[in-house]
Amino acid sequence: MKVMFWAKSPCIRTYKEAKALRSRGLETVLGYTGKTIGDRYPGLDASHAFDEIVKAGTINPFHFVDDNKIDVIHTAHPPDDSVRLLRGCGVPIVHDFHDMYSLETDDPELRRHEADAVAYADGVVYVSNTMKEYSVSMYPSRVPVDRVVANAADDIQFERLPRPWPEDEIHVVYVAALPRWDEGHFRDLRQLVEMLTAQRIHLHVHAIIRKPDLVDAARENPFLHLEETATGSRMASLLTRYDAGIWHQWVFGSTVGDRRTRVLLDLCSPNKIYEYWQAGIPVLCYKARDIAKIVSRYKLGQVVKNYRNVRPLLERPYCPTREPITMMEEAAKLVSLYEEVLGL
Repeated sequence: MKVMFWAKSPCIRTYKEAKALRSRGLETVLGYTGKTIGDRYPGLDASHAFDEIVKAGTINPFHFVDDNKIDVIHTAHPPDDSVRLLRGCGVPIVHDFHDMYSLETDDPELRRHEADAVAYADGVVYVSNTMKEYSVSMYPSRVPVDRVVANAADDIQFERLPRPWPEDEIHVVYVAALPRWDEGHFRDLRQLVEMLTAQRIHLHVHAIIRKPDLVDAARENPFLHLEETATGSRMASLLTRYDAGIWHQWVFGSTVGDRRTRVLLDLCSPNKIYEYWQAGIPVLCYKARDIAKIVSRYKLGQVVKNYRNVRPLLERPYCPTREPITMMEEAAKLVSLYEEVLGL
């Protein structure tokens, strides 16, 4: 089977899915319009996941699909408009939701694209059961074939590193593409740092983009450390050093935007939860609905209301009930979805 992933700027989820599918014997092709994997995530190489990589603007997708005998097109959010644009290719289209425009914007065109993706795709992939429930409630007129595929860990080999700090110190980690500082954004780290600092807990931040205000804050605070940008095996190795991993995304107020953000966070399945699990460190997280289920079900750590008194929580034994869920395991769901939309 040959699957073509189509995405504006592919994310780590797309990379992990394609890599796992290729390991299962499928051929994978990437068509992209913006940045490719390595441009967005230093250290990752798209060729590790895709047999062929093409810039979408250099091909006629209809002819490309015919000439290269593509069996299924797998479109990734965003943009959701790609579903309707690619219908003329004549092969089944599977659309992958991992965010929802209807919770991010009032732009009627973007919200229409989201509705179109559900209506015109032959199959839909959701990142969580909660997201599926939300989508069905929003777009009840047509529910196509679907699967729930988590942002599970990449299947990689990594080294467990020795802990370099004194035994009486606590060092926790937060991994993010773009953490914020004192912006009132739901990824804002200021209050988190204040709460941890009061307990003399060190927070290490691995970010892809470091804004100047965060750099200044780390320069002034001996408990806030900005660490190297890392992905893949290197990131997994670095995570093994820490006492816990933080998932820190929260809602500050009660405006319409805040309420939407609360719902959006309830739907998500963040990469970092599975990465912490893979590295063998406990998770501390706020009570987002789907994340709380995962953390509680597999005993991955603690769900907290705030981080004001976490030292006792970090003293509890860490005993997950199973090995980390990897994308190789989740990819079986994608294969069955492709087979179903193809009528195999």
